[in-house]
Amino acid sequence: MSLKILLKQPEVLSGTFVARCCGVVDLGTQSTELESKQKLYIEWELPNVRLKKGNGPRTVSAWYNQSMHEKSSLRKMLESWLGPLSVEEANGYDLTCLIGKVAMVTVGKVDWSEYPQVLAVVAPPEDTQCPPAETVGKLFECTEPWDDFSFAGLPDWLKRIVEKSEEYQEHIGKKYPAREAEETGGATVEDLKDDIPF
Repeated sequence: MSLKILLKQPEVLSGTFVARCCGVVDLGTQSTELESKQKLYIEWELPNVRLKKGNGPRTVSAWYNQSMHEKSSLRKMLESWLGPLSVEEANGYDLTCLIGKVAMVTVGKVDWSEYPQVLAVVAPPEDTQCPPAETVGKLFECTEPWDDFSFAGLPDWLKRIVEKSEEYQEHIGKKYPAREAEETGGATVEDLKDDIPF
């Protein structure tokens, strides 16, 4: 699977940068016409690459299938960054621990996309100095018990992706269970989704 990057600024960005992980978001099970797979969003801030308007560091992000199979893109990325993982370590790895970890992230332009892509994520040299984190961390797990507080802290565009997941739909079904017609005026769970405060 190719690593897709979301670059929030239109300017071309290319090179290898000191980075700090600032986001790990479980997007839940996302379905297409062909398949359903659990998706993961990981974001890094580049403290030495500043926004033109002076509003902090740039960020880059990549999307992965949530698979720790030895041939998966996620597993390969983690091992190039953190070192080899045994089968047991990989199967039990807590991805939330990535928040705050420093890496060297290579970003570049490719022929098949108008946006720069994350080409590599590797361990930084031992003497690497990384400035303190500035970006508010994004951390969310699409599991029960559902964390409404963490979900509310996600940017709207990420919320909309999570809302398409099977896990979110199941959570909403539990939060707004079917009621008697006299209590809801005949409204269904689907109708009630429009009233969700987030």
